[in-house]
This record gives sequence, C-alpha cells and structure tokens, in this order.
Amino acid sequence: MSKELKEINLLVVDDQFEVLDVIREFLMGEVNGIFLADNLEAAKEILNTQALDCILLDINLDGENGGEVLSYVKEIESNSDVSIVVVSGVIDDNFVQKYQDHHIKMVMKPFSKNELVSAIKQVI
Repeated sequence: MSKELKEINLLVVDDQFEVLDVIREFLMGEVNGIFLADNLEAAKEILNTQALDCILLDINLDGENGGEVLSYVKEIESNSDVSIVVVSGVIDDNFVQKYQDHHIKMVMKPFSKNELVSAIKQVI
C-alpha cells in the first residue's frame, strides 16, 4: 500500500470502550479518519460504507470472533486489500497459524502509542 500515516482511514474494532478511547486518543491527528466499532455488526456496517486502509482488530469480542471480520473484509471489493493489525490481550497459536500468510501484524495488549503506530506503519 505504501501510504503515509496521515493519509489513511482506519477502523478500530474492540468490545472494550476504554481501548477504543485510548486508540482514538493515540491516533487523533495522526491519521486521516478513525472509525470505531464495538461489535461485529457495527464493524460490518462501516466496512460496507467506508473505504479503509487499515483495521485494528481485537479477535476476542465479547462472545464474538473478531476473525470473522478478516473473512468478511475479503468479500468487499472496496476493502479487499485493507491492512490488518490484530490488537489483543490473547492471541492463540491457531489464530497465528491460520492467518500468518495474510500480512497481518499482531500487537499484544497492553501496548504503547509507539508500538501501535509502528505496527500500522509496517502494514500500510
């Protein structure tokens, strides 16, 4: 993709409002646009209506599987080449093996602003 950070539109998918707030604070003014979703349905709605460059995705979403977003995003032509950064407190080996060839960066919670920005820059 090779875009500058300030040019990108970003979707953050996490079921913890505190995490959404922290990420928004970290990236406000750093990226072009930030869209927030606290569940799969909200994420799918944003994916259907917005052109995105990167998704920050928690894979454990209060009983839902964030990995479904990865499958869903490939079905949407306008977002099929979106970059993914998985941001999670628990990343199991099965998930890593399943998605390791999809150019997905993984960041463990808790994370710093520098870790998050660095991961985004690596995938865009």
